[in-house]
Amino acid sequence: MAEGTYIVTLKEDANDDLVSKVKNQVSLLGGKVLDDFALIKGFVAKLPPVEIETLKGHDGILNIEENQEVRIQENK
Repeated sequence: MAEGTYIVTLKEDANDDLVSKVKNQVSLLGGKVLDDFALIKGFVAKLPPVEIETLKGHDGILNIEENQEVRIQENK
């Protein structure tokens, strides 16, 4: 995973206009949307770490977490 990338999850009731506003705020904060999710309302963004708290203050945000590899089972 690229350093400084985050999974941004939006509230379930977020409409398309709100999603666009959040993505625009990412750009205004010096970030870039890298990928959109199809099954959940959210996206992956590269963003300066110091701007995470600012973005978390947006009404449409449910959660922001660092993008990292997740394993369901440890290989032996």
